[in-house]
Amino acid sequence: FVGRVGELAELELAVREASAGRPTLVLLGGDSGVGKTRLVGELEQRLSVADHGADASLILRGDGVEQADGELPYAPLLSALRPLLRERHPALQDLSPGGRQQLATILPGLEDPDRPADTRSASDQVRLFEALLELIDCLTSSAPLILILEDMHWADRSTRAFTAFLGRTLRQERVCLILTYRAD
Repeated sequence: FVGRVGELAELELAVREASAGRPTLVLLGGDSGVGKTRLVGELEQRLSVADHGADASLILRGDGVEQADGELPYAPLLSALRPLLRERHPALQDLSPGGRQQLATILPGLEDPDRPADTRSASDQVRLFEALLELIDCLTSSAPLILILEDMHWADRSTRAFTAFLGRTLRQERVCLILTYRAD
């Protein structure tokens, strides 16, 4: 890992700012193969080594997928959130019933079998975005959140809309949102 000390220091600063309650949004652009994924991977490795104890950062990472035929809504976000479901993260239990129900429209396995299915569609973005914000609030109550969404040049409209919404909405949450994209 040579020649990226400055860039890595900037990412580490963004994480420290977010950990202190000043949310950060990092756009990491570059040509294909320039090392964006390697840089983010190095950050993840350093955070996992440095973070111990109750305030260790939660790192969620999702990837955009090149889609030739149509779009898969929220694909990068879903791949980032999927480990929360697999690990049965406690923040999922802290969600309000309405928030949980909204998130179940895009996160299979989160639905409540004792509750009737919601007839609203997942396209009701306002409710879904608010439920995602509620989840972020629950996650950041115990640790800073580093949300990495890679290959945003392939992201679907829904993911782009959510990241724009998140960037405008965060105020004091302990969130560092890192978006990578190809500049070419």
